[in-house]
Parts: sequence; structure tokens; C-alpha cells
Amino acid sequence: MLRTGGAPSASTYGQSQLLNHVSSGGAPCPQHPDELVSYYCFSCHCPPICAECVIHGEHHGHEVQTIRRAHPQLLQEFETLLHVASQKGEDLHLQENKLEAKKRDLADQTRNLKLQVASHFEDLRQRLDQREREMQQKIDDLGLRGQAGVERCVRLF
Repeated sequence: MLRTGGAPSASTYGQSQLLNHVSSGGAPCPQHPDELVSYYCFSCHCPPICAECVIHGEHHGHEVQTIRRAHPQLLQEFETLLHVASQKGEDLHLQENKLEAKKRDLADQTRNLKLQVASHFEDLRQRLDQREREMQQKIDDLGLRGQAGVERCVRLF
């Protein structure tokens, strides 16, 4: 079935290869070396094929067009795909920038949390040091009172 138009589909056969076949006046068919290629199969998106492949070969019933007719459609398809790829590249770049910003924010948050934890522990250390000094002083006071009591007892004897 010959293709007469329709929506572009992704082509796996390169534009430069197709242009080479169009400009060179044809190349031998991979399946039928004695025939020159003159058709492009939109069903398979393979390298150009000969009339024998279209009529009796594996491309019988596929959507095909002559290379000259297929070329403008494939060129338009290529330009559309290139535009879509460019837009996706820009979208990816924007997403990359957003992710990098989030990464920096996360690093800043981590750094700030570490500073807060260090500050809290420093405060706790200061409180513990103060509490230790207070307890040491109480122990000293109790020791002095105990010694004074013992001395009183010793004097009484």
C-alpha cells in the first residue's frame, strides 16, 4: 500500500543516508542487488527498498512511498523531532538547575543543623560544667562540716 501522507512517525533511517540515495540516483537493494532502491517503507523505517520488495517482498502491504516523495515528509519529521529534542533538552537543563538549587539548599540546611547541634551541645557542656562545680562545692562544704564535727567529737574526749 503506497503512503499518501499522514502524521510523521519516528524514522530510524538517517536523513543523510536517505539524501545520499536520492542524490546518487539510487543504490542496489540489499535484498535484490540487481534492482535499484526507489522506495521508502514508513512501516519499517528501514533503508530504502526496491519495487520488488514492495510488490513481492517483505514490504508487501506496508505503507511505502517513492524516495523523492518520502524525502520532504521525512525532512519535516526530522525537523519536528529535532525541535522536540531541543525543547526536552531545555526542560532537562531547567530541571537540572532546580535539582542543583535543591542540592545547595539541602547542603545549607545540613550545615545549619550541624551548627545548631554543636551550639546545643556546647550549652549542655557549659551547664554540666557549672553543675559539676556546684556539686564539687557542696562536697567540699559537706567535707568541711564533717571534719568540724569530727574535731568537736575529738575535743570532747
